[in-house]
Amino acid sequence: MADDKIRLPSSTAGLTQYSEISVSDWQLKPGYVIIAGAGIALIVLFLHVYGARILGI
Repeated sequence: MADDKIRLPSSTAGLTQYSEISVSDWQLKPGYVIIAGAGIALIVLFLHVYGARILGI
């Protein structure tokens, strides 16, 4: 009967303590990430439209 009990995780399971987070030397501004994503999206769109002509496929 004792084996039928439900075991719950400890109360701190899954929580991150900020003192444990290491600070990286790389710090990116959110604007740079958005610009990089938009640039990659434009390159993909360009290749979808003109890629076959450029590559001769």
